[in-house]
Amino acid sequence: MAEGGIAKIDLVLQELGPMGKFQVIQCLVFFLSYLHDAYQFFTYIFIGQAVSHTCAPPNNDSDWIIPELHGTSDNFTTVHYDKCNIIVIKNISDELMISRYPCVYGMKYDGDYYRSFVSEFDLVCEHASLPALSQTVINGGLGLGCIIVPSLSDRFGRKRLLMIAQMFMLSGGILAGLSPTYLVFLLARCITGFSAAGVGLTAVTAGIEVFPSTHRKFASGFGSTLWWSICIMSIVPWAYLLRDYSWRILQLAVCGSFSITILQLVIVNSLTYGALYLMTDILATSLYTGLFLNALVEGASCLLIVVTVDRFGRKKSLAGFHAVTGLSLIISSICFSFQELPALQIVATVFSLLGKFGVSASFNTLFMYTPEIFPTNVSVDVVLMLVMSVQSRYALWAPGALFGTSNLIALILLRFLPETMGKELPQTVEDVKPKNQALKS
Repeated sequence: MAEGGIAKIDLVLQELGPMGKFQVIQCLVFFLSYLHDAYQFFTYIFIGQAVSHTCAPPNNDSDWIIPELHGTSDNFTTVHYDKCNIIVIKNISDELMISRYPCVYGMKYDGDYYRSFVSEFDLVCEHASLPALSQTVINGGLGLGCIIVPSLSDRFGRKRLLMIAQMFMLSGGILAGLSPTYLVFLLARCITGFSAAGVGLTAVTAGIEVFPSTHRKFASGFGSTLWWSICIMSIVPWAYLLRDYSWRILQLAVCGSFSITILQLVIVNSLTYGALYLMTDILATSLYTGLFLNALVEGASCLLIVVTVDRFGRKKSLAGFHAVTGLSLIISSICFSFQELPALQIVATVFSLLGKFGVSASFNTLFMYTPEIFPTNVSVDVVLMLVMSVQSRYALWAPGALFGTSNLIALILLRFLPETMGKELPQTVEDVKPKNQALKS
C-alpha cells in the first residue's frame, strides 16, 4: 500500500489480541508442516550411510575373468580383496609380480547391504560420488521451487498451495522408498525438493504474518526454532528402531509424517546449517548421538533469539550470531587438522556444536528478519535454502574453514541491511523504498 493509505496492520493485530487463540492455533498448524520437511531431508543421514565393503571373491558359477583365482592354489600366489581392487601377487623366482583388477565379481558388504541405498545400488568405488548427488538433486529441486512457488503462493493462497505441496512431497517420498533404480530415486528426490519449497516457504510466511511486530520473535525466533529442532530430534528414535531393516522401510515410514501435518534461508546460513548436519558422522562416534546433539543445540538457540532480537535489534543480533559461528568453525577446522591429538578432536567437536548454535540462531532470526525487509508479495522470493553436501571425510578442516570464513564475510555485509526492530511488515514495494533511500543517504 502506498504511503498515506497504508493500513496499520500492527494496530489491527494488536486490537484483535497479539497472541490470541486464533493466531496461535493457525501458526501451530502451519509449523506442523516442518515435520514432513525435516523427515524427508534428514533421513538421508541414515539411509545414505557409507557401508564398509571389499571386492567379492568369485563363486563356482563365475566366469574365469581372472584365471589366477580359479586355478589350483599354490604357495606362490597371494590374493587380496581390497575395497575397489582385487590384487594378485605372484612370487616367481624371488620376483614379485603385482596385478590389479577391478571388482569384476561384484562387491561384498559388511552386514546387510539393504540398510543403505549406497550398498543396494552399489554406489562405491568409481560411483562413490553418486550418493552426494541425491542431496544436490533435492537442493536443485528446492531452488527451482523457490523460483516458481512464490508467484503461485500469492495467486492461489497459502493454504491451498501448502496442501498441494504436501501431496507432492508425500508422492516423492513414497517413490523414493519404492524406487527400483538409482535414477528413479534421484527423480523422487527432485520432486521432494521442489515440493519442500512450497511447504517451507509457505508455512513460515503464513505462520508469522498473523502476529504484530512485537510478537514475531516468539512465533519465528522461538516457536519456529524450537519446533524445527524437535522435528529433527524426532527422526532419531525412528531411525534407531528401524536400524536393522531396509533403508526403504525408514524412507516409507517417515512419509507417515504427512498424516500429522496436512525453510529456507539466504545462501550463507543454509550452506553452513546444512553442512553441519551432514557432518554429523564426524561430530560423534554414533550417527544417532551426533544428529541428536545437533538438534538439541539448535533447540537451545531459541532462548538466545528471544533475549537478543528486541534488545539489540535484528542487525546486531545477526552480527553476533555470525561472529560466533565464523570464529567457532575456523577454530574447529584448525583443531580437526591435528587428528593425531585426541584432546584437540574433543575441542573441535565442542566448537563445531558452538558454531551450530550460532548458525541456528542466525538461521531462524532470518525467518523473522526477511519478511520485515521485503513486501508480502515478494518476501517468499528472497528466501532460498541451498544445502551443500560436504565431502568432509577427505579434509576434516575444510568445511569449517570455508563456512567460518563465509560467516565472517556475512558479518561485514550486514552493514548494508536496514534495522527492522519495531517496524511493521511492508505490504508493497513502495513501502520498502524509504528504507532503501535511508541506507543510501
